Amino acid sequence: MRRLSTSWTKPPLTASQLPEHQGSVAVFPTVADAAASSVAAAVVWLQTLGYHSPGDGGGGSYRPVGKAPKHGGWIKTADGRCWALIGNAPNVRQFGARGDGVTDDSQAIQAALNDPQALSLHFPAGTYRAIGLNLTRSCSLTGDGAELVWDEPEPNKDLLRVSAGNFFISKLRFRGAIYKDLDTPVAPATLLRIFSKNDDEIANVRILDCDFVGGLVACAIGIVTDVLIERIRFEHCRNYGLTLLRGPRNIIVRGLIARNIGTYGGVKTGIHGTTRATENLVITDFVISDCGKLHANPGNAQEGIDLACGFARQWVISNGVISDCGGGGIELKVSDIVADPSEVFEDIVISRVVVNLIGDMPAIKFNWHGPRSEQSGKHGRRILIEGNIFRHREATRGPGAGIILMAWSDITILNNRIEGSRTGILMRALGASDDSASRIHIGSNVIHGVAYGIEARAGTFRDLRITGNDIHAETSGVHFEGAELVDIEIDHNTMVQSSPPGASSHSAGVTIFDNAAGGQAANLVLHGNWITARGGHAVEIAARGSEGRVFNNILTSHLAPVRIAGGAWEIVSNHFFAEYPGEPVQAADSAAITQAFNFDRARPSPAGKPRHALPRPSE
Repeated sequence: MRRLSTSWTKPPLTASQLPEHQGSVAVFPTVADAAASSVAAAVVWLQTLGYHSPGDGGGGSYRPVGKAPKHGGWIKTADGRCWALIGNAPNVRQFGARGDGVTDDSQAIQAALNDPQALSLHFPAGTYRAIGLNLTRSCSLTGDGAELVWDEPEPNKDLLRVSAGNFFISKLRFRGAIYKDLDTPVAPATLLRIFSKNDDEIANVRILDCDFVGGLVACAIGIVTDVLIERIRFEHCRNYGLTLLRGPRNIIVRGLIARNIGTYGGVKTGIHGTTRATENLVITDFVISDCGKLHANPGNAQEGIDLACGFARQWVISNGVISDCGGGGIELKVSDIVADPSEVFEDIVISRVVVNLIGDMPAIKFNWHGPRSEQSGKHGRRILIEGNIFRHREATRGPGAGIILMAWSDITILNNRIEGSRTGILMRALGASDDSASRIHIGSNVIHGVAYGIEARAGTFRDLRITGNDIHAETSGVHFEGAELVDIEIDHNTMVQSSPPGASSHSAGVTIFDNAAGGQAANLVLHGNWITARGGHAVEIAARGSEGRVFNNILTSHLAPVRIAGGAWEIVSNHFFAEYPGEPVQAADSAAITQAFNFDRARPSPAGKPRHALPRPSE
């Protein structure tokens, strides 16, 4: 094969890369042309104008080496000499990748990934078909409108697996097969998997400006410390978007968009197979929509963000939108509890998140899932839900709620707006070894368009404070049934019970009932509230053996403002406004009631009509 030139032609190198003696260079059209040629002894550099053809982007400069390298970036000329590609920032076309969307470029790209000199590897614009790629060393991967794709059946292979730290990837698009249903095989298994080889921790991973489309799982990261993910998009992956497994730590996810993820949502964590806590996780500036709807059983539909923690520390979820996901907005799930009592979930913040849902699934659920904990104190510490908007459409008054709390403790719920669900905040203290929750503060929330504002059923609640909320509910503003209540304070709330008389049983502003499963109240205080009940009592208590105080409230009702069946209660310094012609406080079932300084201002007129019209709820 004829060389184009044996005279000196300056290769495209920087001055620091040129040899001191400025020897001659041989220029060839392609790598194949160079390999078919014998090169004069005086030539110390080879130059190619392309890999497969001149100008295809695979041209490069080569220097002589004593033996063939273990990677693919080298040429052996006809005279037996070996030449290695020069530079630490090559592109994959210099290793033979075509990027034409037809050729299988797996072998060429793997050769580039194996080049130990390549600190940075670039993908020029194009579509690169590849599967089973492995990066086992520190390297940066960058793209320029480039796409890595595999859409043929390879259900058990990853497109790219990384098992090294100091890894940076930007401006690449990963694409797999698009799911149709749960039964059709989808490939690859994972578009990008970042895990260590021997379960040793790796550190410093950055993923910027990347898209993931199709496949079974988009991006899986495990046993990694110091992860920065920015401006990342997931679409039409069948199982997961971003999944964080086996205790990664120090993670910032900023600028995430996920839509049409099949069985789950935008972000999922898991702790299976590890005893590491997932620590220091920030998810911010995100949009997740139309995810988690693929399950054959709608009851198993999943959330936009699903965080299986068990033990976790320092999580912040903020500034995001979750819209129309099948199983709800955000779930924090206690799963696979470890035996170490020092491990606990603590310092968790969910703030400034808008969740819009169709149906009855919760916007936020603090779930207790899996084995019960034998550590009765492991219910949580310093958990804050603040400044969010949760809106349900087409709710059927089923089991859904804006917020569901299971056996979690030390939770503050402040300044949220909840609309349209059956219940604004539903508490069921089940799942822990003692089935209890404590130190819960629910304050300054706006809860409108619900059947129940705040509801507690099952389990034991201690140190619960409900204060300063604006609640418009059809059946009851605050409803406790079958729950054990200890040291409960309900103060300075505005409640409107809006259903008309006879619309539902036990319609009241505040209702406290026992049932076959139990339910008592000890030291329950109801004070400083303004309660309007259009269809029933302002306060109705039927919990035998309970005791508490009702004082300094303004109570307006269709029936008697207060009805108490059983227990010992003090009714002091309240203002009563009622259509009911009898006494403002009704006692039944041997209730022991102490009354003092109450003001009854709404007796019927002689004509039988109330003197004071009941306040109506605002629209």
